[in-house]
Amino acid sequence: MPYVVDVMDTNAILPIFDPEVAAGKIIKGIECNQFFVKMPGIVYSLLFIKGILPARRFDLIVGKWLGIYKTRADFKGRQ
Repeated sequence: MPYVVDVMDTNAILPIFDPEVAAGKIIKGIECNQFFVKMPGIVYSLLFIKGILPARRFDLIVGKWLGIYKTRADFKGRQ
């Protein structure tokens, strides 16, 4: 997801990727004909958790505990 590519602060669970690292992973995904490129690795776990938990519990985990829903709150775009 683009919001973790060196544009904002985040916690240790969601690391900030350098643009070169992110671009390399995306290009590798394109070359391997992947439909999605998931970064960081915890995204795979979240997909599993989303499948087994009710929506309200999942929203509690990713929204309040991980802060996913407010990651772009301070984003201003190009100035």
